[in-house]
Amino acid sequence: NKVTDNATPEKVEIICILDRSGSMASVLNEAYAALNAFIVEQQGLPGKAKLTFMVFDNHIDTVIYRQKLQDVQPIDPKLHPARGMTALYDAIGQGITAAKKDRKTIMLIQTDGLNNSSKEYNAGDIKRLIGEKEAEGWDFMFIGAGVDAITMGGSIGLSHKAVNLPKNARGMADYGAQIGAKTTLFRAGM
Repeated sequence: NKVTDNATPEKVEIICILDRSGSMASVLNEAYAALNAFIVEQQGLPGKAKLTFMVFDNHIDTVIYRQKLQDVQPIDPKLHPARGMTALYDAIGQGITAAKKDRKTIMLIQTDGLNNSSKEYNAGDIKRLIGEKEAEGWDFMFIGAGVDAITMGGSIGLSHKAVNLPKNARGMADYGAQIGAKTTLFRAGM
């Protein structure tokens, strides 16, 4: 799966899952700004990619589904305001099961709270799904804003891919930088 000097970069799937529960209200605009900057950055890289973007509270909304990255327009946070509870496991599970099966895929997950309203999936289900996808070559990143991402990520098998960030404007800017660096390396085959 590595990109060589003479090879065309592989086609990849990028799945971004963003918490928009009520507790994210104080930083949600900054989170969207970071996500939009990430999209622009990724649009400037060689290779083809498709983007899926999901937001969740106690409901999961797929805002963008497998759209060519080059065609993605800025996402307006006013269309997806903070509200509700945190169905973290359901969002991850739905993101995994809706993905194209034969593509090199990276999933970027951001939350500021513990799961408290999932109905379809539990931590064990998600840990199993993530393990299966990692065995197929998927990559993951779990970002906790103002929470212990290492412990939360560990409950679903991602403690080794978890990042703690402060829940403030600087933390959300760091969120964008972190997902950008991780995705750029992934797309380069590293």
